[in-house]
Amino acid sequence: MKDWFLRKFKLLISVLLLISLIPLAPVTLDARKRNKKANVRKQAIETIRSSSEIVSELAGLEPDIQEDTLTITDETCLFDEGEIPEELEEEDDITVDLETFKTLWLSFVSDDEDEEFTYAGVRKSEIMDIIMDWLGTRYRYGGVTARGIDCSAFMRLIYRETANIELPRTARVQWLVGDHIQIDRLEFGDLVFFHTRRRYYVSHVGIYLGDNLFAHASSRYGVTVSSLESKYYSKRFIGARRITPREIEELSRNKNQDSVLTSKN
Repeated sequence: MKDWFLRKFKLLISVLLLISLIPLAPVTLDARKRNKKANVRKQAIETIRSSSEIVSELAGLEPDIQEDTLTITDETCLFDEGEIPEELEEEDDITVDLETFKTLWLSFVSDDEDEEFTYAGVRKSEIMDIIMDWLGTRYRYGGVTARGIDCSAFMRLIYRETANIELPRTARVQWLVGDHIQIDRLEFGDLVFFHTRRRYYVSHVGIYLGDNLFAHASSRYGVTVSSLESKYYSKRFIGARRITPREIEELSRNKNQDSVLTSKN
């Protein structure tokens, strides 16, 4: 995995250097040299777009990934692999009817003014709106877009859009954010974590909705709603974390500092 990551990193650095050098070419270059430089730039951009969705996102480009480019193997596990589909199919014995869920989702957001927000001060209805919009989006290892998304990227999306904070990229690091919460104290908006792969203790994450239901990007069903009472998830549940106002303030400050640094460079 380390060698694979280093190769990807070196590739990214190389193509970014090529792109950065192109605007510095002398204005006196003849047409042939200018065309050559343009072709190099084009090839560099195409290399970035086809190498990885994450690399494309960092470079501000629209990814162009073939369906079979991203493969889930132990050697390439940089993100969250989610559940093993065969085990999920065998043991997930509670299926949530999404059509029924869609008609009842407003029940998760109380009319009581004190219950409109999570403990961290995030409006519950905004979280639910994003979940509803993304239901059915397919799962994609390392994915960060509507073309496909993985579990931790979906959590990042929810909290980025509702709280303007940037959670860590993987479930393993998201596990370190916020306060530890016992299962009998779960509240709407808490992050729930699972041990679904041998390689890592924390390998899957979702967001708790209430009534033992949670939303997540499942490796089998895509963005969906599942039950903690399912045999599969109850066996693999390892804990929950609650985002607090402290994390909101800290992560917002870090995000704003990153934005300032980016604008200065």
